[in-house]
Amino acid sequence: MKITKKENTKETWSNEDNKQYYENIPIEIFDKYTITGGFENGCDVDVIYNNYLRNAASIIDVGAGYGRVIKHLLDRGYSGKLMAIERSKNFYCSLYKKFSGRAKLFNCSVEDFKETKIANVALCMWSMLSEWPKDKQVEILKHITTFCKPGGIVILENISHLITPKNVNVYEQKLYKAKTEYGILCGYIASTEEINYYAKAIGITKTKHITYITLTGRERIIHVLWV
Repeated sequence: MKITKKENTKETWSNEDNKQYYENIPIEIFDKYTITGGFENGCDVDVIYNNYLRNAASIIDVGAGYGRVIKHLLDRGYSGKLMAIERSKNFYCSLYKKFSGRAKLFNCSVEDFKETKIANVALCMWSMLSEWPKDKQVEILKHITTFCKPGGIVILENISHLITPKNVNVYEQKLYKAKTEYGILCGYIASTEEINYYAKAIGITKTKHITYITLTGRERIIHVLWV
């Protein structure tokens, strides 16, 4: 897909603008993107599993999609309590069919999720935070921290802001837009410095940033934040 900077990437958008895309895209098409991105073997989960997930008593997958991360957790023998939030009815139906017997599932948006202190780890994988505008990301991150029990951690996974995301029409100043037959997908990719700024703004003092490479050679970053 051709990348251009001629369009205005600074136009107003919100997370709601991405909703149609996730309701319309067939799961099998979306799953192909996991292969293109190099996630099919769960390499992102492997980076953090032994140190942060294996012994966690409870994990909530925030923006769980069709259950890719949950599957990789179970495949690696995770035996703790699993929960997942997914807004898209399209993805939630798939999630429910596969994992309703193993995980507690919530069909709602991140913003509408009101339960607090329910997990030791809040997982936000595959650039989940990027789907909010820059001026909303601190607010969303702060809300996600309320899902954690005292001493818990939030884990954010993201592409490096120095790399152009695949399948986008526009990428400029960390903002991207993909126009597809299923809908529009917009996002803002925060840098590590910005993640540190967000953390400090909400009172988090301990962070760790882990760079890794996917199967298809894409550089990505996992940010670990101690709540």
